[in-house]
Amino acid sequence: MYKGGISFFSQRYGLACSNVIEYEVVLASGQVLIASATKNAKLWRVLKGGGNNFGIVTRFTFQAFPSGEIWGGWLFSPSFEFSRSIDLFHKFVNRADPNTTDADYDDYASGPMVCFCYLQRPGMEIISTFIAYTKEPPSGSEWPTCWKKSGFKSIWRYWSTVKQRTLSSACQDLAVGEKAGLSQNIAGTVVRNDKTTLEAAYKFYREACTEVKNAKGNGIRFVMVLQPLLPTWMRKGDPNYLGLKNTLNEPHILVSFSPVWTDVNHNEFVESLVRKTVEKIEGYARNHGTYHPYKYVNYCGAWQKPFESHSEENLDILRGICKQYDSEGFFQHACPGGFKIPGLEIL
Repeated sequence: MYKGGISFFSQRYGLACSNVIEYEVVLASGQVLIASATKNAKLWRVLKGGGNNFGIVTRFTFQAFPSGEIWGGWLFSPSFEFSRSIDLFHKFVNRADPNTTDADYDDYASGPMVCFCYLQRPGMEIISTFIAYTKEPPSGSEWPTCWKKSGFKSIWRYWSTVKQRTLSSACQDLAVGEKAGLSQNIAGTVVRNDKTTLEAAYKFYREACTEVKNAKGNGIRFVMVLQPLLPTWMRKGDPNYLGLKNTLNEPHILVSFSPVWTDVNHNEFVESLVRKTVEKIEGYARNHGTYHPYKYVNYCGAWQKPFESHSEENLDILRGICKQYDSEGFFQHACPGGFKIPGLEIL
């Protein structure tokens, strides 16, 4: 909750980090502080996106809201639906563009999240699309109006898990296929919701799939995910230092990769392939004016630099507050893991 936090409810309430009322924080000195809008307000705000650079958060207090059962699940489709899946995704997300006169996006609709998954053996691709609606429909088997109109209902599929369900059931469904004993790598980038760019991203993903197919072994599952990042989310809840409030003025897409594999000998190959594919997408997007520098820290590879995408002004603020609350740089140098604040000079 101090990295961002996209959820089923982002359309209505914004990012999870923007809905934290209070943090209990243990500083490097051992002092325990409460950070809120009225107590240590600068620390409170910087924890909304600043990572583990300031202290250890031992308690969160969130803004709560009522929630009953929701509607949603996966649609599993064959690879020949890739073009249609991209088209439907692009059109649905584009309805949320506040700059158009025909903006029409249901705030109870979550997603869509489209995942392209290539299985090294048997050498096939499955497209899985997760859709959700955070208000109970009239009937558990009835599709909400916005999803009926989306076109996803008529897409060819092997099977579907879409139904009315508890929130915990929907979260468990999101984690389908995850199990212990697998290695995983993740990295991502952000592009404008431009259909041509999304199609180029798929092309680069398929080029990577060819390399996976030709690699020795049979345990790699290569996955690319398309997920909305909407400007309305950045203007809800409390302010943060992500640097998106004034730069994200139209729908964008988080393009991320989250491959898994079983053989540790594939570590270097997969990690290098993910980086190469992300860089291809970013190169195309830069050349076509559809690139956004923001890096969503939860989807960043170890080689990426998320804080540098928060704007230089916000980065200077992060540095200043870090010096104030961790003057000796304990969390910069003695705390492993996480992304550290660049250019921070601590005596």
